[in-house]
Amino acid sequence: RNLTEAFEKNIGKMDWPVLSGFISNKFGEHTHPVIKNIKVKNDGIDIQTKKGSRVRSIFSGRVATIAFIPGMNNIIILKHGDYFTLYARLKNLKVEKGDLVKSGDYLGDVITNNEGTTELQFQIWKNNIKLNPEKWIMNK
Repeated sequence: RNLTEAFEKNIGKMDWPVLSGFISNKFGEHTHPVIKNIKVKNDGIDIQTKKGSRVRSIFSGRVATIAFIPGMNNIIILKHGDYFTLYARLKNLKVEKGDLVKSGDYLGDVITNNEGTTELQFQIWKNNIKLNPEKWIMNK
């Protein structure tokens, strides 16, 4: 319960999961950049960053899930009371399932795809409801 309340109190104040970068793909439904009549749904945001960027926990919690998903590479899901943060497109994972992490702890590195783009997929959920991460992290 306390972790849930603490998480909610920090809305708009949390550090970005990477030190530098920009939001390259926003949360929600958008028209496909190429195929105009196709809608694309983003359950989080994509943050484009520098090659070799480290990903850090935005809040204290416990590692709930580590998985490999094609197209997303390695994902880490942290549990913060009723909230979860998901970090995807990772390599060199530094944590294991069950680990307790503090805000700012090093989770892993963002992969760089074949086109040379280094892009983190980042999501925030309240239980199973996907929220817009932009509302939670500080404005850059």
